[in-house]
Amino acid sequence: MQSMRVVRRVILAVVTVATLVASTPPQSIAQQQEEQIAPQLSAEAGFNGYAKVDTWLPIHVALSSSVAVEGEIVVVPEDATDMRYATLVTLMPGVRREFTLYAPPGSNMVRVDFVSADRVLASVRPALRFLSRQDRLVAVLGDPPDTFNFLTALSTPFNGRTYVAQIALDRFPDRSAALAALDVLVLSNADTTAFGAAQHAALRAWLVDGGHLIINGGPGAVLVLSGLSDVAPARVSSALVATTLDGLLDFARPDVLFALTDNDSADLQAQAVTLSPVVPDAQTLAASRDTPLIIRRELGRGLVDQLAFDATLAPARDWAGKTALFAAIVGGRVDLPNALGAIRRDPRRDWRDDYPALVAARALPNAALPAFWGVAAFLLLYVLCLGPLNFMLLRRLRKPELAWISIPVVVVAFTVLGLATGFRLRGNEPQIHRLSVVLGDARLDDAATAHAVIGLYAPRRMILDVKLGRGLAREVGPASDTGAPSARRLALVYGDPDHLRNVEIGNTDVRAFYTRGEAGLPNVEADLRFVSGRSASDPARITGDILNASDVPLSGCVLVVGRDYAAIGDIGPNQRVPAEVRLYLNRPQSVMRLTQTQISASYATLAGMRRASPAASRAPAAYRDPFDMGGAKVIDMLIGWRDYGQDTMRAAAEANLVFALFGQPADRLGQGVNLACWDGLDRSGAGVEGASYTDRGLRVWRLPVQPYLIDVRATGAPEVAAPPDVFTWQIRATSSSARLTEAGLNLAPGRHVLGFSPWLGLRMTGPITVVFQYEFSGSTRLSDLRETTFWVYDWQAGAYTQFVSGVNSPSGQAAVHGPYVSPAGEVRVRVDNESGLLTLSNAQISLRAK
Repeated sequence: MQSMRVVRRVILAVVTVATLVASTPPQSIAQQQEEQIAPQLSAEAGFNGYAKVDTWLPIHVALSSSVAVEGEIVVVPEDATDMRYATLVTLMPGVRREFTLYAPPGSNMVRVDFVSADRVLASVRPALRFLSRQDRLVAVLGDPPDTFNFLTALSTPFNGRTYVAQIALDRFPDRSAALAALDVLVLSNADTTAFGAAQHAALRAWLVDGGHLIINGGPGAVLVLSGLSDVAPARVSSALVATTLDGLLDFARPDVLFALTDNDSADLQAQAVTLSPVVPDAQTLAASRDTPLIIRRELGRGLVDQLAFDATLAPARDWAGKTALFAAIVGGRVDLPNALGAIRRDPRRDWRDDYPALVAARALPNAALPAFWGVAAFLLLYVLCLGPLNFMLLRRLRKPELAWISIPVVVVAFTVLGLATGFRLRGNEPQIHRLSVVLGDARLDDAATAHAVIGLYAPRRMILDVKLGRGLAREVGPASDTGAPSARRLALVYGDPDHLRNVEIGNTDVRAFYTRGEAGLPNVEADLRFVSGRSASDPARITGDILNASDVPLSGCVLVVGRDYAAIGDIGPNQRVPAEVRLYLNRPQSVMRLTQTQISASYATLAGMRRASPAASRAPAAYRDPFDMGGAKVIDMLIGWRDYGQDTMRAAAEANLVFALFGQPADRLGQGVNLACWDGLDRSGAGVEGASYTDRGLRVWRLPVQPYLIDVRATGAPEVAAPPDVFTWQIRATSSSARLTEAGLNLAPGRHVLGFSPWLGLRMTGPITVVFQYEFSGSTRLSDLRETTFWVYDWQAGAYTQFVSGVNSPSGQAAVHGPYVSPAGEVRVRVDNESGLLTLSNAQISLRAK
């Protein structure tokens, strides 16, 4: 009896549980399961939420879960949904993991999802604030980071602002493409040996691509320098010495537009390290009576400034002139790391902005259409066999009724022959066309930025995974028109290596991608010197020899100085060749921000190119920046003088690659002296198993030039000791705003400081003559010019001296003799605009020893 009661109770309990389970909605059970495994997801985009347009966007993601789960972190650009950016994740219970992913340029809004088994378990939208290209973004890595917040007081010449972001070492991007958003990086009391290998490579590539690195000094100098000895201009002592900071005021004065008092700077005593230059191109910007305070080094288009003192400690921390000091250090440089060599795509426009890169990728021999005469001959043979020959054969056999059999046989035979011929011509494996441009410095050949265009083609439809090395990639041109689901699920999966997943390709077109990453350059050494000119028929020149110290053959080499160039030809492995380029243009080089212009080029245009001589390239041409040089374009320097013969496909690929990376009107390769050569090696790292490859690559090195001494005491001193070609220019400071236009440099009413700095080491023995030439556009009113004055900085007196009072003509020239050139060869010219808008279309200086 007792046992029967127990059985009834068990049955009642089972029925009750079954009833409850049956009454629970299925979606509630699933929801409960999801809640049990729902991870905690957070994401921070950019640098403290700051980002710049036209740059890759770093996204730092933190993820944890209470249960073990596998899945993917997926970045979804909400305004470009044709591609995803993901990384594979395995989570253990209670373990927090952090990752850095990247979204492509144009991603104004992004969403970060954690996906497992095709279900989105967590999602977040990080906050973003996009800065314009006129703004300056400064990142501070170190302790304490907030002490550099005073840099927000700095404006940019283009009416922009300066923003400061504090970043931690573990959140420092490991891709130079993401670092391109940074104009300046300040390292202060940071252990740089903690940089990972990828972070270190990204930092060095960003630097040679135009970045500005500031290494803080003082007690933490040894720690900061520990991982940067390969790029720093000086080594430091471990012992601190007391020194005065009076030299800082002298350095800051030329670039400030307000009255800067001494503020007892001569009595400021700071604990500083001793800076000892370790490279011949190190330049002392400021010094006390007994030790250098700031030493600078140029690498590629970038700068490294090394401080002996700690700007975050007293007395420098409390010095009223520190804002002016850092304004002089950063100068007017804005947006340089992302200005050159970026294939841009405006999401508000269509894919034709990418057209030159797409044409370059399509210039793949196996993907080209068959020759016209070959197709015509095949069709003619087909018609003959199907008609006259078939008729004559059947007539001779006297069996015309066999036409019902012979005609289908001929059709089938030619169909099979055509397919077999097509497959034989195009092969049976996927074809990859890899074109790349690597930009770097011969003094740091293992740190360079690589821009690659990759074309994928297959004789039949395939879905491939493409390995990319460590290049950030996005698709070029229109999205795939296959309509297949796999095309819509295209993803860039970050890993080691990165790879493109679900790339569907076929035999109707070439699918193209653009990647940007880091790479090395073949080892090249140069022994070049500057020789001043003596007459119009004997202009200044860069001369010397170049050694290809690698085992890579280099072809189509040219030596480029601004827009003057000289063809060198091929340089074999371990071969030394003489090189010389004459400077005809007499315009200062520009280091200002560039504007991007896209063009397209057709096969017909490229096929009709004629061999051009370097001398013919000196004709005036359109230029982007007002003081930029006329003359040869990059397309003339790299492509126009070469004889491609009948290889129009290679000409099309290389010319469109140059168009895509440098734009049109094509810009200079960069300031200073550059060597550009082609080789047949791939530097992108892209690959598909079982594929065949066609590789083309352009390599660009900035070359060092020996320092040049202008000796005014020499009896045989040339009349023109330094022409405008050896100077770069930039807007150092402005009290209002300036704007670059097609007509020139628009200067609003106010004061504007133009800086002219040599790109080679200049040394002088005494005062020399500065010749200043200027020209205003026709849109500038003469009444406004009469209210305009020009001033030149006296480096001995520490003040500006007026040398043009009231401009009476749209163009003119003035010469002043005295201490108006700094020991490093720099000249500062101030333009005081007291009236309306001025448009300065040309300004240049030259130095005369007589």
